[in-house]
Amino acid sequence: MSIDEYYSTFDHLMGSLISMVPQCTAGKNCTTLSFIEQFLTCRFFMGVKAEFDSIRTRLLHTSSTLTMTKALSELLVEETLFRLCLLCLTLTVCWQLLISELLH
Repeated sequence: MSIDEYYSTFDHLMGSLISMVPQCTAGKNCTTLSFIEQFLTCRFFMGVKAEFDSIRTRLLHTSSTLTMTKALSELLVEETLFRLCLLCLTLTVCWQLLISELLH
């Protein structure tokens, strides 16, 4: 499951929970909603695949105010880099096989 797919599923499930919290009105401190959003961001972040352990650890230890936007952005960058590395590795293996076949 990609990060986008995971986020869509998570957002769909957690959206109903957020909708039960009363909306804040202008000028009021919305500590309950803030706490729930931070909690859900941490839950989302903790639920990603093990291949994202390094980014998860870095962000959870360096950011006291991790937002869903920041978490999602960092994870998408990491996933893109991971996929590019896999593509490069695949191409390298393919080239090596092709060259070995041509040389023999």
